[in-house]
Order: sequence, then structure tokens, then C-alpha cells
Amino acid sequence: MLFRKRFYFILFALNIATNCTNISAQTIWTKYPNNPVKEWSAQASCIIEEGTIKMWYASGHLGISRIKAAWSNDGLSWNDYNEGDPVLALGELTEWDNTWQDTPEILKIEDTYYLFYYGDSTTRLLYSIGTYDSITCAIGLAKSNDAENWSKSAFNPVFTKGDSIVFDGRWIESPTVIFDENKSQFYLWYSGMPCSLICKTGLAISTDAEIWLKHPNNPVVSVGPYFYDFVGVYTPCVIKSDDIFEMWYSSMPPVEESWDSLTIAYAVSLDGINWIKYPSNPVYDRFYPPFNIESDAVSTWAPEVLYIADSNKYLMYYDGSNGINLAIADRDVLFSENCNISISENLTINYGEQTQLLASGGNLYHWIPDTGLDNAFVSNPIASPEETTTYTVLIVSETCITKEEVTVTVFDNSQINENFVDFQLKVFPNPAKPNSEIFANYNFRNANITVSNVLGQVVYTGKIINNNKILDYVDLSIGIYNIKIIEDKNVSNAKIIVR
Repeated sequence: MLFRKRFYFILFALNIATNCTNISAQTIWTKYPNNPVKEWSAQASCIIEEGTIKMWYASGHLGISRIKAAWSNDGLSWNDYNEGDPVLALGELTEWDNTWQDTPEILKIEDTYYLFYYGDSTTRLLYSIGTYDSITCAIGLAKSNDAENWSKSAFNPVFTKGDSIVFDGRWIESPTVIFDENKSQFYLWYSGMPCSLICKTGLAISTDAEIWLKHPNNPVVSVGPYFYDFVGVYTPCVIKSDDIFEMWYSSMPPVEESWDSLTIAYAVSLDGINWIKYPSNPVYDRFYPPFNIESDAVSTWAPEVLYIADSNKYLMYYDGSNGINLAIADRDVLFSENCNISISENLTINYGEQTQLLASGGNLYHWIPDTGLDNAFVSNPIASPEETTTYTVLIVSETCITKEEVTVTVFDNSQINENFVDFQLKVFPNPAKPNSEIFANYNFRNANITVSNVLGQVVYTGKIINNNKILDYVDLSIGIYNIKIIEDKNVSNAKIIVR
């Protein structure tokens, strides 16, 4: 409740001073008119604890960069911890991070704080000879129980760049990390650059945050095919909302002075691997009103986004010309009330058969898992799963991003019993509904079926010939029914409830 009051103060401060306009179909950002909120700082990473926003950020001078920390009660006025002293010591002279530390990423799991950061040992030397490159760039990890006293991992650097021929063979930085409690896994997205200088975003997975496996589909977010990010996808920030991953990233177009043309773009994913770029990208740029020549003179980049559930708002901290800036937006596209979508009802097939899944209401789609699908990126894939599978579809348009589920139940004929005495019924879906399909675990050669209601009135009669399907879309109203099947001298009775 304390932070909610403080957060509404932020909204009031922004709304009374800003006449905001719309840069894309639905995402409307309100820029703080007195940006920057943290001068001469960069690359924020934040968490909220007990109503206080805590920020870790980079601060550099003359070829040396350090990571520092600050806190705020309102998101606007910031107080440095330890009088602005760095939170991590530089490495020793021969160590990998003895010159440069930046792009921090903070994560808290139970009582442990995890601080991931970029480091290298050559930047200062290369600055002195008028170039900027890195030979030893890598990502390190430090842990703390109180967010003040940090211990660097014995495995540092915990994450390194790839071979020279791969997308991250020259440069890696800007980690953003999520811990999946259900899978007990860390997911780390990062910026990677090859010798061609075309930056893309990769993914790595770990169970302990120290030993990482790069995903075989890397890069998971590549450049293009759109103009706004045709030559660069940088500095990702990922959060997870109701099983949908959201990513904000810096996007670079193929223009002269491209570093002054960076914008912020948005993408979503069901699995963190396959991403759909928002149709109305980019969602934010430096010309978003009110334009301030001091804070907006160069590109906006390095977004850090917090979602405030109580108010359904996003806070976005990002790098501007002379510090860290702030903007706020409603979450009015993800799970929007304007969503007008449809999805297939649950389906039933026999083993070896196929069916078609149908979704509508979006411009772009992605289904998971892709097992048994002919194409996971269309609205109407053909599904032929070998076992009962629940498919989730991500539906994306300019005004709506949401997800839905459909279950395909697979009836395995190999489970059909040859002994009539062990006869059982299987109902799909179950509980039965009008127009349900009803199967048996026995393949009838030539049987008679009678369906009666609770009054004893016969509502259906028919034959079952060389099949285990008892009823095929028989129109039964809500109620209780008795099913009687006779084959030769064998008689079986069963009861179903239609709801």
C-alpha cells in the first residue's frame, strides 16, 4: 500500500506536466518532463522491495566504469547507497574485469541477491589509443544476502562470448535474467555482436546461475525484417506476466548516425525462445513529447521496465543524453479488454488421425508445444499429436496480445480391450456435453445401442459396426442417460451425465 501511494504521486507529477501523444496504435507513454531522474548514470536495473525502488546502475569516467546502487521512494528522487561508492571492486591487474564493469542486472530469489554484470580488462587501454573494442568482455556474477556486501562467483566470468564466427563472437553484454520457479532454471538473454557489428539477442539457460548453456537456436531475436531494427537488436529487458514473456529492446535502423537513431521496441513470447515483434514498433523514441534538448539530444536505449500490478502500469527507465530517464504507460495491449479473439473448442481424434486448430483475432500467432503441428506460426495449423496434448496459442495484434488453450485428446486404439466383460466407456470431453463423442475400450463387430433418459424414454437407437465409437455427435440435452449395448448375447449398461 505504501508504494501504491508513492506510485500515484509519480503519476500525478507526470500527468499534470505532460501533454502526451500516441506513437503507436495503443501504447501511450508519459515522459517525465524533468528528466533525467538520475544524472550521469546509465543502464539501470531495478527491483521493488517493501515500497522502495532499488536501482543498480553504471557510472563511468575516463575509460573506467563502475557499478553503483541507489534507492527511491517515489521513482523520481534518488539517494545513493554508501555515498555513491561502487558496490563491486575491480578485478586485480591480471583479472578479466580489472577496468570496466557495467550493464548490471539485479535479481532476488528468496534471501539471495544475484548481480550479473559486464566486465572486461582492455577498454581503458583501447580508449587511450582512440578505439573502442573488447578482447576479454564477459559477464560475471556476484551474490549477497543484504544487497550491500557482495561476493564474486568463483566461476567468474560465468558467461563468455562465442567463437569468432558466431553471432556473439566479438562482444557480449547487457544480461537480463529471469528465474523460472516451476522449472528451477535461470534464463539469461543478452546482446551479442560478431565481427560484422550486427548486434542480436541470444539466450542461455542455467540451473545454478554459474554454469550456462547457450540455446541452440541463438540468436533468439534477430535483426529485421523491419527497418527500425534492421542492423541492431540491443540491451534487452525481459519480464514475465501471466506466462507471457515481454521484452523491450534497443533497435537500430540502417541510417547514417545510427547511434542517434536508436528507438525502443517491444516483443512477446510464450517460451522465451520464439519471439513475436509488436506490429506497431517502435514503441518509444527520443522525440516523444515533451522533447528536452538536454536529456533527449541522443538516442533512447537500454530500457529497464517494471510492471506495477496494483495500477496496471509500466515504469520504464532508459538511457538518455545525460542520465537515466523515466516514462510510464498503461498495460493496455497485453490482455486488453479490447481483445476480440476466438479459439477452437477442445478436440478428439483417434491415434494416427489429424485435426485442425483454429484461432482468430490477431495478425501474428505462435503455438506451443509445436509437437505434431505442421506450422506453429499460423492461425490454423494441422495437428496430429501422438498423445493427448494441450496447445497454447499466443495471439498478437496492434490492440491485443493474449493467449488461449485448446486440448486435443488422442484415443489410442491399441488400448481397446478384446474382452467384452471389461467393457468401459470413455467420454470426450468429460464431463459430457451436448454433442460429446463417446468411445468404448472394446471394438464392436455388430452391436445395437439404445440410449434412454431417466424417465425410461428412448432418445436414440442405432448400430455399431466394426468400431469403438459409441455415439457420434448425437444431440443429447442436459441430463442423465442410460446406455445399453447388445452384441450377440453380451449386454452392457453404462450411465453418462450431460452438463
